[in-house]
Amino acid sequence: MTDILGLPLEKALDVLKQEGAGDITIIRYAAPRAKDTRGTLRVVRAEKDNTVLTVCAFKDHIDMENTDEACLADK
Repeated sequence: MTDILGLPLEKALDVLKQEGAGDITIIRYAAPRAKDTRGTLRVVRAEKDNTVLTVCAFKDHIDMENTDEACLADK
């Protein structure tokens, strides 16, 4: 069984298909108060031999102009 955690959903599905996986259930999760659920869907949990996948959207690009520089500084 291949470790697919962190992979984009489409890549994970390709890997599972190559391994001969059958039916796969996908559960999409977002924080209850999330205003923006756009982004790349990535696998955050895999259960039952990778036949049940939980995915969340992650932003691929961070807007540096609107990011607090203090949180980016090395500590």
